[in-house]
Amino acid sequence: MKSKKNIILFLNQNIGLKVLMFLSRTDNIIFAVVKKKNNFFYSETITFLKNNKIQYSINEKFFENKNNLKKISDIDFIITVYWPHFIKSNFLEKSKSSLNFHPSFLPFNRGWYPHVHNIINGSKAGVSLHQLSNKFDNGNIWSQKKVIVKIEDNASTLHERLGKEIFSLFKNKWSDIKNGKIKPTKQVRFLKFNSKKDIDKFDEIDLYKKYKAIDLIKKISARNFYDKSFSFFKFGGKKYKLHIKVSKS
Repeated sequence: MKSKKNIILFLNQNIGLKVLMFLSRTDNIIFAVVKKKNNFFYSETITFLKNNKIQYSINEKFFENKNNLKKISDIDFIITVYWPHFIKSNFLEKSKSSLNFHPSFLPFNRGWYPHVHNIINGSKAGVSLHQLSNKFDNGNIWSQKKVIVKIEDNASTLHERLGKEIFSLFKNKWSDIKNGKIKPTKQVRFLKFNSKKDIDKFDEIDLYKKYKAIDLIKKISARNFYDKSFSFFKFGGKKYKLHIKVSKS
């Protein structure tokens, strides 16, 4: 079995750039599709691709074009890194296997913003490498790792830690995955898929509602992301943002 694999990448965010840099040393990257919108590492990713003479496109539907699809052959892995769009089956069939990065301990928190749900409802947190399938985050699991949610976590700190853990997991397991030493296992159950809008209900704090202190802290922390706050309350006809910082004394 050849040690180097032919790979097509779908890249987003800093994890996408890290995976690109890592795989460029170990495998043959045939093509990369890069997400532009809301990708804070877009410029760095494009620069790396150009410097390493790797073919790429910023057209997120590049492989939905039949002419582009026809050009694909001998692909070992399609790898999607924090890619927010569904990959169609006619494209997946062009590859021997696939791998997706998902920052949750599947089947818990399939879909969007798992770190927010982890903080608010205390669901099992972690990261998963899994195969792509005909439904979001339902594919067979390559490898997983649990991550502990801390009381001082907010959305940004947990998001960062999950990112570090999933990249570390990938680096440690990739050689065994690509060389057939790890076999993917089926997800035992399929839990609810979280949509983008599912977190909107957590944003408003009702000034006249009773909360347990810990629930209120979690509710605000989960909607604080770096310098942004999506948590708010209304008073006197005006809207006020809420920031919270929890630290050990």
